[in-house]
Amino acid sequence: MVEISDRIERMLDTDCGRAISELATGMKSSDLARLVEVIEDPQEAPERVGRAAMILGRSGHKPALTPILTALARLEGKERLQAADALGRIGGTKARDALAKLSQDQDAQVRKFAARGLARIGDTKAQALLKKIADHDSEAFIREIANRHMKSGK
Repeated sequence: MVEISDRIERMLDTDCGRAISELATGMKSSDLARLVEVIEDPQEAPERVGRAAMILGRSGHKPALTPILTALARLEGKERLQAADALGRIGGTKARDALAKLSQDQDAQVRKFAARGLARIGDTKAQALLKKIADHDSEAFIREIANRHMKSGK
């Protein structure tokens, strides 16, 4: 288990997105590096990995992209959607490609966050993927989200 500061420990134990956003502002680079270590640790609890990904996503910490992509294979449920959210916030072509795969996930909530992430990335390929989601997803609420994001551009 990674040794981390009390502030990070509080974030990892918090289940409220708003509280995490507030705590994530103004983080030191050493705190961000420790959160990446949490994600990279295969012994770490999935809940903490998901929250670490969410915090890093909200901070826009680009070096977290590869560890989050790697961690996706061992995450399920809520932690996968937290990783999807982080990928959309971090952005880039690797994140977009991962979100394209997540947009096919069995879990509708993961697909929802993948669509939102693609909207945040917003490049031409992401917009084409949103169009595909809007036309073909099995859930009406996800098709609506994709349509809304295509029309708003974000």
